[in-house]
Amino acid sequence: MSNSEKKYATPPEVVASMKTWKKSVTADAMTAVHKTMAQKSLYLTKMLAEDPILSSPLPSKTSYTTPSTTTDAEAGDGPATKKRRVEASENGPVVAPGQMNERVVTLIDSLKKETLEFVASIHAIRLFIQLNVPRIEDGNNFGVQIQEEVLNELSRAEDAAYSVLDAGTKYFVTRGKVLSKVLKYPSIMDYKLSVVSLDQKQEVELRLAFKDLRNNYALVDDLVMKNIEKLTKPRSSNMSAMF
Repeated sequence: MSNSEKKYATPPEVVASMKTWKKSVTADAMTAVHKTMAQKSLYLTKMLAEDPILSSPLPSKTSYTTPSTTTDAEAGDGPATKKRRVEASENGPVVAPGQMNERVVTLIDSLKKETLEFVASIHAIRLFIQLNVPRIEDGNNFGVQIQEEVLNELSRAEDAAYSVLDAGTKYFVTRGKVLSKVLKYPSIMDYKLSVVSLDQKQEVELRLAFKDLRNNYALVDDLVMKNIEKLTKPRSSNMSAMF
């Protein structure tokens, strides 16, 4: 080794630390592949069948609650005031402004937790594959192409997961805007019904999102397990530096 090479050589302790870290990356990825993916797929399947909300029929319009502002004048009690009341309606229960749809909020919180766990598993597997990509050479790249295809699929699944997280935020923003209209124009029933329709739509989308998440767990697990040999050793003559 020349003097210039020695000058820029990686210190032995850094090399040792990198090897230790790569081993931890491998361990995390193998846990995700051989354990987490299949287990979570089965768990979500059971959840879809047994969860009190996910397994129940979609509530009808009259089962939802909508905010209402009724002034004293509207109720026949004298001059109008800004006092807001909790009242009953023939279209279903009406609640005080600001109350959340508990069914939807419960599903959003649960889906967020499951989605973040899914993203963590995807990250572990993707990093493992990326660290196993061999140096660029002419020919014998079939295994590398498999790695690229799997990485593309992992990116697709991850993008879908982030879209789910964004959808929850958009729902709250949209619902807040509609509720402000309900408070400003309490006599216009269309605004109240739009809150109900928004809640129904969001619950349907959340149910589908749980199914998509379950399916993505199963699809990623199946794809990785079928190609685990090529993902680990993309070239038959190349022993991965991960081992």
